[in-house]
Amino acid sequence: MDEFSRLGPGSIALFLPDTDGGGAQRTMINLAHAMSDDGLTVVLIVGRAGGAAEAWIPKSLSRLDLQRQRLRDMFFPLRRALLRLRPSIFMSTMLDANVLSWFAWRSLPKPRPALVLRETNSQRARTDLSPLRRRLAEFCYARAGAVVALSSGVGRELSEDCQLPENRLAVLPNPVTLDLGSANRPEEMPEGRVVVASGRLHPQKGFDLLIKAFSELPENDVSLAILGEGPEREALEGQIAESGLVDRVLMPGFVDNPNAWFSHATCFVLSSRWEGFGHVVVEAMAAGCPVLAVDCPHGPRDILTGPDDGILLPDNRPETLSQGMRSLLIDKQLQARLSEGGKKRAAAFSSKAVSHGYRTLFHSLDSAVPL
Repeated sequence: MDEFSRLGPGSIALFLPDTDGGGAQRTMINLAHAMSDDGLTVVLIVGRAGGAAEAWIPKSLSRLDLQRQRLRDMFFPLRRALLRLRPSIFMSTMLDANVLSWFAWRSLPKPRPALVLRETNSQRARTDLSPLRRRLAEFCYARAGAVVALSSGVGRELSEDCQLPENRLAVLPNPVTLDLGSANRPEEMPEGRVVVASGRLHPQKGFDLLIKAFSELPENDVSLAILGEGPEREALEGQIAESGLVDRVLMPGFVDNPNAWFSHATCFVLSSRWEGFGHVVVEAMAAGCPVLAVDCPHGPRDILTGPDDGILLPDNRPETLSQGMRSLLIDKQLQARLSEGGKKRAAAFSSKAVSHGYRTLFHSLDSAVPL
C-alpha cells in the first residue's frame, strides 16, 4: 500500500465492494478510467477482487485490493486505506457499501475527505430491503457531503425520503464507453433474428416476464439471448424448459463484450421491475441496436426521451412486452430509425461527458479538485 501513501490535494478514492460483473461495477470502473485519463489522481479501492469485472479494469488504473470476502469485514481495512491515502474525495456506490463507507468515513479523524454516496436504484421499488437497511441508508445519505442519483426519479425519492437539500443532491447518469470498435458476430449467437437482453439474473430484471412474453410471440423463427449470471439461473432455465423454448432461448452467462451481441441483434429489450438508470440500454443504443424498454422506476424514462431514441413501454406485463417485441421485429423501417436515433442519443452519456459532471461536483465539495 506504500505506493498509495498520501495521494495529495485533489485526489479521489472510489470504493467498490467487489468486482462482480454488474452495472455498478462497470460504472465505477468507467468513471475511474475516464477521470484518470483526464488528469485526475484516482485510486479504485476494491473490497474483494477476482470477479468478472476484472476484465474491464485497465492496467493503467491504480487499484488497491482490501482482500476481504464479506462486506462487514471490510470496515477496518477500508478505514486504514483512507487513513493512508488521505484523498480529497471519497466516493462509494451501492446501498450496503454506502452504509459501510459512511461509518468508516465518520470514524476518521478530522479533516475528513468529502464523502459522496452514489445510489444505484429506487429504494421504494426494491422488494429486498428490510426496514433496518432502509433506515440506515436514509440516515447515512442525509449526512453525506453529497448524494448522486442516477436518474431524476431516484433523485426525487432521495430528496423526499432523506430530506436532502438541493445543493447536496446531484443527478448524474452512468458513464458509458461508446467507442467499442467493430465486433464479429459471436459464435454461439443463433442465425436469423435475435432478441437480446442483458443483466444480472435477479428478479429485478424481470427476465421471467420476458421469457413468458417471448413464448407468446407467434413467430417461431426468432431467438432470445439473455446475457448475464446470477441467482435466478436455475429458476429461469426451468421456466425455459417448461415453456418448450430450450432450442430458442440461450443464456450464455456473463459476457465480457456485450457489444458483439448488441451489434448483431435485431433488438434489445429491458424488462426490469425497477432500475436506477439502465446502463445496458445506452450500450445497446451505442451499438446501433433498436431498444425496447419498460418505463420502470426510474432510469429508462431519462434515456428514451424522443420518438427516435427507442420504444418506452408503459408496463412489463408479458402481453405488453410481447406486443412491443412483435411490432419492432416485423418493422424494418422502425428498426433502422431507432438504430440511428439511438446512436445519436447515446452520445449524451459518454464517459467523457458524465466524467465532467462528476468533476464539477467534486470541485464544488473540494476546490483542490480542478475543473
